[in-house]
Amino acid sequence: MTRVIITPENPKTAEGRLTGIPVVDLFLVAVRNGGLLRALIRRDIELRYRGSVLGAMWLVVVPLIMLAAYTFVFAVVFRARFGETSSLAQSSLAIYAGMIAFNLFSEPIGRAPMLIVDNAAFVKRVVFPLRIMPWMSMATAAFGGMVSLLVLVCFHFVLAGPPPATALLAPLALVPVCLLALGASWLLAAAGVFVRDVKHMVNMGMTLMMFVTPIFYPLSAVPERLRVVIYANPMSYSIETFRGLLITGVTPPAAVWIGYAAGCLAFAAAGYAVFARFQRRFADVV
Repeated sequence: MTRVIITPENPKTAEGRLTGIPVVDLFLVAVRNGGLLRALIRRDIELRYRGSVLGAMWLVVVPLIMLAAYTFVFAVVFRARFGETSSLAQSSLAIYAGMIAFNLFSEPIGRAPMLIVDNAAFVKRVVFPLRIMPWMSMATAAFGGMVSLLVLVCFHFVLAGPPPATALLAPLALVPVCLLALGASWLLAAAGVFVRDVKHMVNMGMTLMMFVTPIFYPLSAVPERLRVVIYANPMSYSIETFRGLLITGVTPPAAVWIGYAAGCLAFAAAGYAVFARFQRRFADVV
């Protein structure tokens, strides 16, 4: 069992020495509290599987079951194909790749509205760097995503042969996803303290977003007049990029990826700044 020991300290230095620049501080707060953050991540993963028979093996079992389910429903029943020459195996891998990226985004966001409320003791009883909590949920989701990615690569070898060389760059396509999820998590965690309905709104929003994201279908299958809806979804570019690098060997233009990542970083900084501004009021509400 992992024990996290938190000692009271000066409120002004709870997060460590920061610069006051959100785009810098959102990373600096994680570095300054690295030991505590690692303990929280380990505790979060252990609690998730504590008491289960398979334990951490669920990290492998669930991806395998979902891969089989997605293949049957979308690649076999609905005959979704990603490209004119795409085989059943390639289509199933493409669908699963899309789900890995989307789950990396949706899992921390789904937890965000109750992230502070569920850890009220950290708000009232000790001086605690609350700003690292979204980092914790993001890292836990990334750990599960890493396991799912390894499963996907193994099945790529079995079903379609070795992945293309561009697969080595695939994790870079998920960096903007993590930044988007962090920014949204800070915003929703702050909002969830004051408005508890945010949790239900987020659950509904994630379900809707899943179907307007090109996970189970290629962009080419969407009618031309409706593609603007898909393009407006910030996850669409990351999923298409991730899928292209991992399965079809398509490398995106570097300038486009850098611009997209910069926009995601700006969004993360904005979410961090909002959370930092309202943090002092949490203890009065929780």
